Amino acid sequence: RGRLVSLRCKSPDDAEGRECIGQPGDGDGALGANRFVLYEDRPLCWEAWDVDAFHVEKPLTAEPPASLPIIELREAEPLRATLRIRTALSPKCIVQQEIVLTAAAATLVFLTEVEWAESNKILKVEFPLAVRAPMATYDGAFGSVQRPTHRNTSWDVAKFEGCAHRYCDLSEPNFGVALLNDCKYGHSVWGSTMALSLLRAPKSPDPKADMDHHIFAYALYPHAGDAAHSDVLREAAALNTPPEYYSMTPSQALAAIQPESFLSTHPATVELDCFKLAHEAPDRTTERAPVIVRLHEAIGSRTRNVRLAFGARLPQVARAVRVNMVEEATEGALPLSLADDGHTVVVPEVGPWEVVTIRLEWA
Repeated sequence: RGRLVSLRCKSPDDAEGRECIGQPGDGDGALGANRFVLYEDRPLCWEAWDVDAFHVEKPLTAEPPASLPIIELREAEPLRATLRIRTALSPKCIVQQEIVLTAAAATLVFLTEVEWAESNKILKVEFPLAVRAPMATYDGAFGSVQRPTHRNTSWDVAKFEGCAHRYCDLSEPNFGVALLNDCKYGHSVWGSTMALSLLRAPKSPDPKADMDHHIFAYALYPHAGDAAHSDVLREAAALNTPPEYYSMTPSQALAAIQPESFLSTHPATVELDCFKLAHEAPDRTTERAPVIVRLHEAIGSRTRNVRLAFGARLPQVARAVRVNMVEEATEGALPLSLADDGHTVVVPEVGPWEVVTIRLEWA
C-alpha cells in the first residue's frame, strides 16, 4: 500500500530506538501512516473558501485499487535511499511519491506529485503517531500557537483544522514528531493522528480551480524534547529553502567553499526574517548604504544578550539602533552595543514572540 508502518528514532542511549508511528492496537495505527484519504467536500456556502467540520465524517476511500500501488526502489546508496510509489486513489486522483532518507538528514522527506481532476473532494495525508499530548503546536508568522488535540467543547470542535506555515508539532515532554511542509498549510491533530490537507476541488466560482498537475513536499521529523527544545525550526527552514546546485570543477568548488555564515543569530530560536536596504538611506547605490535587519523570537521565551553576527566579508558595523516597523527611530532608543570585532551586534533582551527591527550603519 506504500504506507509507513514503523519509524524509529535512535539515540546513543537507546539503540533500539523510540517508535514514532502508531501500531496495531493504537486505534488508527493499524492503518499505517502516510495514508492518503479522499473526503467529500461540500461546505454549506462559499465552497472555494470554506471547509466545514462535517467533511471528516465522509471519507470516500481509504484503500487504493488492488492493481496499485506500484512500488520501486530507486536508490539504495550509503548516503541516500529513495522509494518511489505510484498509486491511484480514484481515476481522477493519481499520486506519485518519492520517499527520501539521507544519511545527513534528520527528516523523512515525501516528494509528491499529484494529477488532480476531482470534483468537490479534499485530499489529505494522515499520520497516526505514537505520541500523546493534549495540545499541538502550529507554526505561524513570527511565532507559533497551541491548539487542542481533543473535541471536548464546541470551541474545540470549531478548531478542527488550523493554519501552520512551516510545521505542526505533537510532543510529549521528552519526545515529539513534527510534520513539515513547503506549501500546504491546513493541518489538524485529533488525538494522536496528524493530518495535512493537500488539495481541494471546489467548482464555484471557478470550475477549473486547482486542477491538473501539482508538485509539493512534506517531511516527518522525530526529535527529542518538545517543539521549543528541538531543531524543528531549523529543519522546517531547511525544507523550505532547499540547497541550490551548481556545476563546477573540483578546484572551483574548493575556492567557493567558505566556512563562515553571511549572517547568523544566537540563539537560533531568534530567527532572521529580513535583511534589506533602509527605506530612507542617504545613498542607496553605495555598498555601505544603511540596512535594516528584522528578527523575531520564535518559541515564546524571553531571551537575553541575543547576538547578531555578520560574516567577515561584510564591512564593520559603525552603529546599530532599534527602530519601529516603519523604520523610524523610537524616542529614547539607545545604540546597541557592538563586539570588539565590529561584526557582532548584541541585543540586550528580546521578549516572547517579539519582533525586533534594527538599523545598521557601516564603518
